[in-house]
Amino acid sequence: MTDETNYVATVYAVSWALGSLVIIICTVRVFGRAFIMHQTGWDDFFMSFGALSAIVCSALVTTSVFYGLGRHKDDIKNPHDLSQAIKYTVIAPVLSIISSSSSKISILIFLIRLMGITANRWHIYFLWGMGALLVLLNIMAIVVILRFCSPVAFQWDKSIDGTCINPNIQLYSAATQSAYNALLDIIVAIFPATFITKLNTTRKMKVGLFVLMGGGFFASAATMVKVYLIKDLDKHGDITWFWAPIALWFTAEMDIVIILGTMPTLWPMLNIYRRRGGNRGYDPYIHLESSTNSKTKKGPMTRVLQGIDDMRTAQTIVDRDRP
Repeated sequence: MTDETNYVATVYAVSWALGSLVIIICTVRVFGRAFIMHQTGWDDFFMSFGALSAIVCSALVTTSVFYGLGRHKDDIKNPHDLSQAIKYTVIAPVLSIISSSSSKISILIFLIRLMGITANRWHIYFLWGMGALLVLLNIMAIVVILRFCSPVAFQWDKSIDGTCINPNIQLYSAATQSAYNALLDIIVAIFPATFITKLNTTRKMKVGLFVLMGGGFFASAATMVKVYLIKDLDKHGDITWFWAPIALWFTAEMDIVIILGTMPTLWPMLNIYRRRGGNRGYDPYIHLESSTNSKTKKGPMTRVLQGIDDMRTAQTIVDRDRP
């Protein structure tokens, strides 16, 4: 029982230690982009949505632990507590998947914006293709989780009539989705090497950007641990026990992705703040140029993203152009 109690405490600690960092760093990001840089973008929207989903997921995990996640089903004597523990244990991964998908889309958009003129067609197709496959696999995983039993409530309420699919389908679906997410984290960490050296900025800045973007390796490590633990995903007979470590690691994974994915966006705000905190003429879409072309330009997809952002932030642009 001591080990179980310690494990429950670990779930609480990880959920809200990382969750607190997510709240702080995303608040700084949104505040800085809106009030210091005076320019927000779709990457900010997706990262903020991912952070919100992560906080909801942590709340669901916390609730499931309160009712019994982290203990064997036979040790949860109250039928209502057991039902609630299973319900929130099943629902929480859906929010985790939504959070990870949204934050990784934000990172892909940021990469495209960061490339600017250095982006070529294969860069754009490759990144958007990876993003599209990410969305498809994650939707598949969500559907399998929610439709594992029909009706959905049959997963935690055996007093109603229902049927469930083969647990191996859920196992293979989750393993495929998680493995692809780990692969994408690695690609995001490596991909900047294809263009950072071409950016017209200092060597120190290039090294800093590469290190920050390389944080994807840490996210992939958390995902790989989750992939290993997913081997127990089909053990629904004692779901409150076997899904506890999975809940711990999908919580850590989504929070780490948000934290590391947000950090590279903070350095332009720090530069502006040091230069007197509020240069309204700063344009995050063109501040990085190719060393092969001194004329300030924007890559094709960057122009598309800015056009979309401009439609949403007309007042921001008006304010930015004021003397």
